[in-house]
Amino acid sequence: MKSRKTAAPSGRLAAPLSGRQTGYKPFVPFVPWRPRARPTLEEPVTSSSLVGEVLARLGGEGRLREFRVFEAFHEAVGAVFRTRTQPESLHGQTLFVRATSGSVAHELVLLRAEILAKINAQLGHEMVGDLRTKIGPLPSLAGSATDGPAPRLR
Repeated sequence: MKSRKTAAPSGRLAAPLSGRQTGYKPFVPFVPWRPRARPTLEEPVTSSSLVGEVLARLGGEGRLREFRVFEAFHEAVGAVFRTRTQPESLHGQTLFVRATSGSVAHELVLLRAEILAKINAQLGHEMVGDLRTKIGPLPSLAGSATDGPAPRLR
């Protein structure tokens, strides 16, 4: 079958469309790629100024405060209670402590005022207002002095 030429709207004959159609491509001059210049800061930022922001985002201020209270608790209770108790968490101004037995927990409750006074005196201001006890086994701490010698690896 012969292809027919059709009349274009302008009145002249148009070539039949077949295969690839070509369109108008404007001439674009070649421009080599160059990386953009990095913006410069007025003053360099020190890492110490960023630590506060990072800790605030990650909730580190609360954890830092909690660890300071835990250390103050261990120093306030002495060697006897240090082996039989372990601070677990600090919620607001309430310190939760795990005790190995009911008698140790009861003695902590009786000495609550003294312990809280020592903790707050060490920290410089009142961070802990209440002490609550829980009874249960203490989680073992890896590498602590009470664990004994480390197991041998074969």
